Amino acid sequence: MPRMKTRTLFLTLIIAILLGAFALRLWQLDTESLWHDEGWSIRAIESPFTTPDDNTPFLYYLTGHLLWRAIGGDSPFVYRYTSVLLGVVTVAVAILLSRRWLIPRTAVMAGILVAVNPLLWDYAQEVRAYVAVPLIALLLLLGAGEILRHQRGERVPLRVWLFVFIVEVAGLYTHNLTVPLIVWLNVALGLAWLWRRDFRVMVTWAGWQIALIVAYIPWLLTQAPSGTPLNTPPQIGLALIRDIWASYFLPVLPQLQDALNANSTLLGLIVVLGMVGIAGLVVGNVGKVGDMAGRPYKYAIYLLLTHALLVPIFSTALMLAANIDFHPRYYIAAVPGTLILLVTSRTNISAIWGREKSPALRIGEGFRVGIIFIALIISAWSIQQIRTTRQYQHDDFQAIAEFYATLPADARIVIPFNDEPALEYAFADQISAEFINVPLYSDEATALETIRTLAGRQVELLTWFQLPADPRGMYDCMLGAMSTTIEASVTVFGLSTQGYNLPETLPEFEPISMDSPYRQVGLQTAAVMRGAGGICLRTTWTLTQPIAENVQVAVSILNPFGAPIARMDSEIARDDNVGTATWSEAEQGAAYHLLRLPEGTPAGDYDLLLNVYTPSQPSGFDVLDAGGNPAGKDYRVVEAIRSDGVPADFGESRLLTENVNMVQTGIPLEFTLQIASDSVRDAELTLSGQGWSLTETIALAGDQLAWVQLTIPAGNAGEATLMLDGQPLATFTITDPPRTFDAPPMPITLNTRLADFAMLTGADFPAEISTNQAFDVTLLWESLATPDRSYTVFVQLIDPDGRVLAQSDSLPAQAERPTTGWVAGEFISDSHTLTWNITDYDGDAQLIAGMYDAENGFRRLLTDDGADRVEIGSVMVMP
Repeated sequence: MPRMKTRTLFLTLIIAILLGAFALRLWQLDTESLWHDEGWSIRAIESPFTTPDDNTPFLYYLTGHLLWRAIGGDSPFVYRYTSVLLGVVTVAVAILLSRRWLIPRTAVMAGILVAVNPLLWDYAQEVRAYVAVPLIALLLLLGAGEILRHQRGERVPLRVWLFVFIVEVAGLYTHNLTVPLIVWLNVALGLAWLWRRDFRVMVTWAGWQIALIVAYIPWLLTQAPSGTPLNTPPQIGLALIRDIWASYFLPVLPQLQDALNANSTLLGLIVVLGMVGIAGLVVGNVGKVGDMAGRPYKYAIYLLLTHALLVPIFSTALMLAANIDFHPRYYIAAVPGTLILLVTSRTNISAIWGREKSPALRIGEGFRVGIIFIALIISAWSIQQIRTTRQYQHDDFQAIAEFYATLPADARIVIPFNDEPALEYAFADQISAEFINVPLYSDEATALETIRTLAGRQVELLTWFQLPADPRGMYDCMLGAMSTTIEASVTVFGLSTQGYNLPETLPEFEPISMDSPYRQVGLQTAAVMRGAGGICLRTTWTLTQPIAENVQVAVSILNPFGAPIARMDSEIARDDNVGTATWSEAEQGAAYHLLRLPEGTPAGDYDLLLNVYTPSQPSGFDVLDAGGNPAGKDYRVVEAIRSDGVPADFGESRLLTENVNMVQTGIPLEFTLQIASDSVRDAELTLSGQGWSLTETIALAGDQLAWVQLTIPAGNAGEATLMLDGQPLATFTITDPPRTFDAPPMPITLNTRLADFAMLTGADFPAEISTNQAFDVTLLWESLATPDRSYTVFVQLIDPDGRVLAQSDSLPAQAERPTTGWVAGEFISDSHTLTWNITDYDGDAQLIAGMYDAENGFRRLLTDDGADRVEIGSVMVMP
């Protein structure tokens, strides 16, 4: 009677665990949309032999096909139900394995852990073959146990060999993650047989494995590499052990990354669970386990240990070989065996061994209770996170399909990768517009060839953020420039679509001339495509020296006074979208920039400004002058680009520039006007103060923007009013800087004249300097007149060979006293901090200074002797 009561309680608990596992896997099963990966699976389920999933065998899909035929319907619930059932069967087999090897109490504990494990639960709710891999793992564990229970010289029954062989074949034809399992199985059995010196069984096993290879060859011949150069395989190190362990309980990659980045409490609990599990395993298995040839079931801990340790290692090796990104799902094979191991101890086996429990073993029982408690908290917390955090859920392909269903039949949906089965198969009957697939990582010529067939149509470009099909923006750049109008983008969770209306005649790329002023990368070609939607700039680059970072290019379109009116940053990448961080020297790639000018931009020529940078050099690479010396960070393109203007419909004229209140004389006042014009006429702009007035005529062709630069003459101060055609727009307060008309003393006297408006009268600098830190140089200028241009001052330290060791380039007095605000007879103190370009020099060096016109090809001003610089003294450079 006591035994019957125990058996009844055990069966009751097992039924409750299985029903709970079933309910948990059914919970909100059809809440989330079918998504990209599931689209592959659904297509394979409906036709498992003619349209298999990418690189995944057909057995899971055949199973799903039979169930789908039996149930009927096309809802997410129906498609995912196969995974639910496989997930519940996995729990049942875990209980069976634990009961056969151990005792009922362990079977109950193992069943609970497997039933609520987040990784196993998550993939039991997806239409993916990953859910079958843990079941294959448990069946292989079960078969390995049946093989090892037979002692040396004892014949292993044929049914056992057949069982293991069938499971192996079924696994290989279910999912490629079975390969690490079979590698583990061979290693674990081989080591055990070597320990026993059971070579006869090893020979028999080798025959079965040869037959397995023969059976697998037909599938192997269909395989192709799955990884791409953009993938980031796992990095070998101690952190990887933590990441793999955390993956068992944080199955969604963003969820895992968030926990790792934030060192969350949940991650801490997972680490604690691992530590408690290891301690319980050690304490619960104190004493000699014995050799493999001894009494039955002693192999339990051995098989579980090797499984838990080796399967993740072999799975990682597979990821590295295939160049696949790290993801929790690739470690799913090791999860059930590891969970069973957590609640295994010699206490469980003692009933079979006939040994009494010791105090140490009782402590081990306490560890197991703690493991169950902590694991339940972690699992509930993780599953709740997934169910309540949107970014941990499926991408919303259903919502994007509903939008595409509103498109007319003659519209075209461009997808920059080979296939999108969720939209093109699972939701295809909802969408009348035609899909246009451009192969993944196509070059520009292939993409353009496809786009040109879409002339005169409405086009939607799909962006799926999980698939880096076009991170450099090639499609958006070309489609945007071609379009007559651009629709508002539609973004749902995980996807976005951008609409374009293409004219019958599409513009072409036109080459433009650019220099190659950088040391790290070489600018090869440049071309622009001009259209109503904007300007698409394409630049091609080659790597001239290895760079461990991805190089970015910032491109700005400048107004007539050098202020940016449109800007875009883009990465230099190959056609496969791999950035420069992994390039070898001389490899080439391109950057694409769609520059949309603001409404009202008048027709005209506009300059381009380039800044090439990396995360570690955010200010940009040095632009080199003709002599190879650094000349700033921004490269102003010699050839301007033409714009036909951007139409506008302004309701009123107004000043757009904000926070322009205090204006200093001599410093150009720059602002943007929005001018509403009912007829084609010129507008008169006036800025006037007490005793002075500035007037400018603006040629108009309808409503447009106007960029204005006015410089208030030196010596004026007070209020000034800005008026357009007699209507006041704004009031400014004008200030005049303090001026010095008595020359302060300087250690070095120079008195060298530049052009007809400046005299360099003196300088102050240290006699010895070190390359370990920047140093200061002060110049003293005497104004002879007020020039009509703003000139830049340069101070350089050069070696005897003319190399620029250190330098500073800026407007006088840190841009506070530009030359356009100088008054004849005043003195201007001009301080510069020189930064080092070359730090391995020591010895004598020469300081030089001068001025140049940054808006006119960096042309230097000449002295009375015709020199383009002033030598102001020598210094000693110390290492």
